[in-house]
Amino acid sequence: MRSIYTNGLIHLPERVAIYVPTEFKNEILRVQQFFNKEFGGSTVINGMGSWIGEKGLEIEEVAIIYSNLQSLDDITIRKVLGMARHVKSRCNQEAVSVEFSGEMYLI
Repeated sequence: MRSIYTNGLIHLPERVAIYVPTEFKNEILRVQQFFNKEFGGSTVINGMGSWIGEKGLEIEEVAIIYSNLQSLDDITIRKVLGMARHVKSRCNQEAVSVEFSGEMYLI
């Protein structure tokens, strides 16, 4: 984008996201509050996930909580992974999806 168009805009090229099953409203709120505190804001999008798990085809409604950032460093990645591990444990999930700037990881 040319500088004439970016005058007064804040560029946030990086994104972090954690996928939480929608049945766990408290965990969705916890992740949202964490992102708000750490990154200044968050957005929640509802979606539907499916995968082949221990029980065969599994389908689950998920909330995708994300924040956009100016930069992404190791400290931020560790904090987001810590929150994702917390969600995995509290929600008793086989895995939790985490995104860093468009790249998906399962933990």
